[in-house]
Amino acid sequence: KKAYERAGLGPEDIDIFELYGSYPVIQLMLLDAVGICEAGKSGALVASGETSPGGKRPVTTNGEALSYGHTGTGVGFGLFVESVRQLQGKAGKAQVPGARFIMENTGGGAFMDCHFTVLGNEIP
Repeated sequence: KKAYERAGLGPEDIDIFELYGSYPVIQLMLLDAVGICEAGKSGALVASGETSPGGKRPVTTNGEALSYGHTGTGVGFGLFVESVRQLQGKAGKAQVPGARFIMENTGGGAFMDCHFTVLGNEIP
């Protein structure tokens, strides 16, 4: 909630959600947490196709750890890099046309750190 407040945006303003996903259940929990859907409805949201590339709410457009493997601390940085590529229009086949605002999240590490950051290529 604080990330949204500081950005002056809400979940409805976010074009892409780049969410950490070491295990499928983690991304489902995060979909609830970032306000994309009601608690407990994230599985149905994913099944509907809305979170797929080309869907209404694209999530983790580079496939993240579930698709290309968990690289340890590199996973979180990969989400950040993908976010920047999307905002610059340089994400290739994964590009979401007109992406302006991205909610980027990662967690883990020795101290189980977690952050939520809203990135954008314009001022809200």
